[in-house]
Amino acid sequence: MDFRVGGLEVAEGRFDNGITTLFEARYHVIEPDCRLIYAYDLHLSGEIHSVTLSSLELQPDGGKTRVTYTEQIVFMDGKDGVEMRRGGTEWHFETIETLLA
Repeated sequence: MDFRVGGLEVAEGRFDNGITTLFEARYHVIEPDCRLIYAYDLHLSGEIHSVTLSSLELQPDGGKTRVTYTEQIVFMDGKDGVEMRRGGTEWHFETIETLLA
């Protein structure tokens, strides 16, 4: 992970069912304690699955932080994968919340 404007993040993995994944992201905007904008490609078993533009915004909210996360996704196979992506994203945020609690 090269966390800087223009930097790249690459992550590869394999699900228990044998499907391989390749995540390739480029960071476009990094405003500390405020905003992160990045674009990423997701490949499944060697084929491009989706292209996404993501933004994460952080805003003080009393003694807490309000997080707003937005994804604009194109699924290359023409199928609607929004529910699966939503479930994966929720899992990541729940894991972060548990670790910070």
